[in-house]
Amino acid sequence: DNGCIALHLAAHNRHPETVRLLLEADRSTVQMASNDGNLALHCAARCGCVESCRLLLEAGSVVDATTNGEGFTALALAL
Repeated sequence: DNGCIALHLAAHNRHPETVRLLLEADRSTVQMASNDGNLALHCAARCGCVESCRLLLEAGSVVDATTNGEGFTALALAL
């Protein structure tokens, strides 16, 4: 178990509509980190899913959060 929740998986697999639905159901999950410290925003940024990133930022995810286990921000992962 890597601690990923459905929001992480939807973001990682480039499913922005699922990200939207999950955020509507429970907006507080936007700040939940996996065991390695990734937020859903890190997952979406790493995979280049701009729409999921937008939804997560609008829901309150912090763009410069450095909770990623590697010390990278979502912005750094997107580059």
